Formats: sequence, structure tokens, C-alpha cells
Amino acid sequence: MSAAADAGPTRARIRLLTAGPEHLDQLVDLEAACLDDSWSRAQLADALDHSLTILALLPDGTGAGFALFRPLGEEAELLRIGVAPEHRQRGLGRCLLDAGLRRLARAGSRICHLEVAASNGAAIALYESSGFTLQGRRRGYYRGGSDALLMSRGEPSAKPSERSAGTAGEGTPEARRELDPAGGR
Repeated sequence: MSAAADAGPTRARIRLLTAGPEHLDQLVDLEAACLDDSWSRAQLADALDHSLTILALLPDGTGAGFALFRPLGEEAELLRIGVAPEHRQRGLGRCLLDAGLRRLARAGSRICHLEVAASNGAAIALYESSGFTLQGRRRGYYRGGSDALLMSRGEPSAKPSERSAGTAGEGTPEARRELDPAGGR
């Protein structure tokens, strides 16, 4: 399924899907366009094998954004999120974040953690409006000396028997189905 997102003078259909190795080139391009501290191709290839990566694609196959999560059983971590500059301020970051959090919840993750630069007001506002709360601060964490804010969302399960054994299958080709950003698969 697809989600409509405003892409300028006309509305383009943006598809959200779970990325696999076949999307590595698009992810490398997006990483370079979106983030100042880009990961290498090798780091991104490794991440695709060990993470849940939600990719937003335009109808022509061009990447518009991505969110990369590391599922860790009951917990998960948002490692990277980026939206191409020409698609910012249109709700795509929230769509990517929400789609990933829904997918993680279905797989048993109850808590999601992240780090964000204390100077990144737009990202902090997005995370706070999505239910993330401040848990701590790492002083001088980023290059240039800026602090990282540690945020999380969710609560651990009340009973150990409710805890998920993990997210087996997340990285399999069968699990890489297109996601419906409105809440379904």
C-alpha cells in the first residue's frame, strides 16, 4: 500500500517498505543527502542485515527518506532517520518513525531508545510528540562537542512471560513486504 505525501506542486505517491540488500544504493544516496555524519556503504550493508529499515520511495524508485531501527527483543533502538531535503516539513519523518514503531511493536518491542543532538530542535519536537521522553544526556558526544540527548518511549512488560523472544524473521525476504503507513502491512 502507499501513502500520499505532498511532494511539491503535485501530490506524489510515496511507498513505505521494509528495505533489503537490493535497496543498498538508495540507502547510501539518502544517507549522504540527509545526514552530515554519513555511514559508509559497508556500515549500511551490515545494518540492512541486522536491522529493520523502513524506506520511503517515490513512484520512480527514488528514495525520499528512511528510518533504521535495531530490534533487540523487548527493546529497540532508532539508529538513523533521514528525509531528503526536498521532502522535509511534509510529515514524512513522522510517517517513517510511526511505521517503524508499529512494526517493532508487532514484533514484541515495547521500548524504543534513541540519541539525538541537543541542538536538533526539529527532531526533538518530533520525538517528544511521538511519546519519547528525555532519559539523560551525554556531554560532548558528537563531533564538534555537542551533547546527545537520550530519549525513550514505552514501558517494559509487567510479566517476564509476556516478553518477546526476539524478532526472528525481520530480516528475511518474506518479511520484506510493503508497509502501509496508515497502520497495516
